[in-house]
Amino acid sequence: MKVLKWIDDHFEEVLLIILMWALVIVMTLGVVFRYVFRSSLSWSDEVCRYVFIWFTYLGLSYGVLKGAHTRIDIIETLHPKLKKPLEYIGDALFFAFSIFILRHAYTTWVNLRLSNQTSPAMRLPMWIVYMSFMVGFTLVIIRFIEKYIKKLVARRKGAQT
Repeated sequence: MKVLKWIDDHFEEVLLIILMWALVIVMTLGVVFRYVFRSSLSWSDEVCRYVFIWFTYLGLSYGVLKGAHTRIDIIETLHPKLKKPLEYIGDALFFAFSIFILRHAYTTWVNLRLSNQTSPAMRLPMWIVYMSFMVGFTLVIIRFIEKYIKKLVARRKGAQT
């Protein structure tokens, strides 16, 4: 159970660290080859772009996990009693938005699978890049469900004691 708990707590974090290191390494290679060896790598910019896209959508889920999304809190500051209701409203809107995006991301992904479109430099199937939308927003939905299940369980435990 400890392993599953650790994975639950750190899944996105580990993936984000790996992607960030990949981004740094490939970008450094691109710069070194361009300015030291006077020969650019044709694929480095494309890899960086696609790694950054994956990083962004996995970061959404990490933000939900850590409760670290940017929000405008002037109303919460002026009226502290509204903090919880506004948090629930914001989460509900983001949850609904994630479901909406996931539906359209899936349709786009299927169309790309059928079209066999590839990237220009690496000839990478574009459905792999666009899968980042689906994975990211699926994880966002899972993290929101998990967040509110944990709140419900904590509330029930508090009511029982």
